[in-house]
Amino acid sequence: MLIPILFLALSLRLIALNQSLWLDEAVQVWASSLPLEQFFSQFLPGDFNPPLYYIFLHLWIKIFGIAELAIRLPSVILAVSSIFLMTKIMDLIQIRLKSKRLVILLLTTSPLHIYYSQEARPYMLASFGVLFSFFYFLKLLQNLSWKNSFLLAIGFLIMSFSHFLTLLTIPIFMIFIILIVKNKAFLAPSQNGRSLKRLIFPFLVLGIFYSFYLPILKQQLAATNVLTKNYPIWEQIIGGVDLKTILLLPIKFVLGRISFENRIIYGFVAFISTLLYWGVVFTSLTNKPCAKLSLKKFFVYCLLFVPPIIGFLISFKMPIFSYFRFFYLLPFFYLTIGIGIEGMKTEERRFKIGSILIIGNLIFSGIYLFNPNFHRENWKAMANWLYQENKNQKPILIISQIAKPFEYYDKYRSSIILINAPSDFNPRILPETTEIFLVSYGLPIFDPEDKIRTVLKDNGFRLVKGDSFNQVGVEKWQFLN
Repeated sequence: MLIPILFLALSLRLIALNQSLWLDEAVQVWASSLPLEQFFSQFLPGDFNPPLYYIFLHLWIKIFGIAELAIRLPSVILAVSSIFLMTKIMDLIQIRLKSKRLVILLLTTSPLHIYYSQEARPYMLASFGVLFSFFYFLKLLQNLSWKNSFLLAIGFLIMSFSHFLTLLTIPIFMIFIILIVKNKAFLAPSQNGRSLKRLIFPFLVLGIFYSFYLPILKQQLAATNVLTKNYPIWEQIIGGVDLKTILLLPIKFVLGRISFENRIIYGFVAFISTLLYWGVVFTSLTNKPCAKLSLKKFFVYCLLFVPPIIGFLISFKMPIFSYFRFFYLLPFFYLTIGIGIEGMKTEERRFKIGSILIIGNLIFSGIYLFNPNFHRENWKAMANWLYQENKNQKPILIISQIAKPFEYYDKYRSSIILINAPSDFNPRILPETTEIFLVSYGLPIFDPEDKIRTVLKDNGFRLVKGDSFNQVGVEKWQFLN
């Protein structure tokens, strides 16, 4: 049964895998293509992401190149591997076979899991690292061997150097050690008096690595503060705290990245679906599993709920609260659903609820996979449109912070003028021309006062044509005086 499910998981994640790179993916590819010395000295201190995925993709690109399919394939492989790893985790926490199959099918068909398994970003590596850590933590409880302790340390390093917010799980692991010491039921009788060195070792390794990384981390935090100060709207995008941001986490865990133009319909679908899926999660709180399972169940719930709570509190000082930053918790969401369904009284009820949830996943995933409107920003189509419209090589204005995806697809065929500071935009930098193209993507963030368009108007240019390609806008301006 597992092999067909893994094949289904792979097949779903190969659909539309060659869709256009969006901004963050293009920046990821560009930065990962830099020489490592330049990456660490010039790029990393100004970016708020750990280096592991960049280093991995750097090595991957040297072998497989930077085509869309090539750079997204690692996330696909990690996604399928995560699904396989979930089966091993459920064996360790003694989930029944039917519930185990349900959890695997839910993770396989999850619209959000499919979306991020098709993205050349570190989220899937971070999710795999958290599952890897959880698995070897459970293995360590069974056998306090140095092998399991070492592999747990590797898991901590993979997850935390892929995505900083996975560090929010570390306090849970530490608290759980205290609970283990008090509750000897997890450990074999021969291990009850064994030294805690092998349990503490992974945390020690993590602390040592971050002590060396701390200088770079301080630079990254400072760069983030400067960015949010200079561009206030950016704070809302990367994780400002408000009611909408909080509600998006449970909603997106269910619906994935799809939306509907009619907000009433979207709100209704989101409300009903979220109530159903998360309702099953909370029903498992009323189950009465055996004592041996209850502590593990408690750990799963802590992993699902505690990191977002901590992240919410941190966001009052630093904007980090966005649902995609907690993507690594998605497997635990489905695991608690499995626990909830397993505790239902009748087999008929378990079958009906499980079937509804799987059908819901397939519908939401199908909408994403087969409707290009829900795919990523279409820089590929925009670059092709510009190439056809701009045969005479008229200048193209684009804000430097968002230029990488255009450069990826344009391949330097066009005459690009990068604008580093829109507030200081001066028309004297433009060559004499009767036409100008403006990439309008990013203007609300980096040019909130609309200085670029104002300067163009004041100098005799008028907007004559425009188009948008999945949120990537481009405009054609002509000199009419």
